[in-house]
Amino acid sequence: MQHFDAHETWSSNPGPVELDLQSDAVHEIGNLLRLGRSEDHPGAIMYPYFEHAIKKRNLQDQL
Repeated sequence: MQHFDAHETWSSNPGPVELDLQSDAVHEIGNLLRLGRSEDHPGAIMYPYFEHAIKKRNLQDQL
């Protein structure tokens, strides 16, 4: 389960050194639902790595 803490800076509108809270939360819900990873699609919500200042709100790759 995901643990949101002060080691990262979370935001709903992330800047250059922040992570997008909504994208990460939706990704973790996808893990709970056992959605597969989208390792070939860096823009997909189920891509296994996150970058700062990136919003991933498109679920089209998971349908």
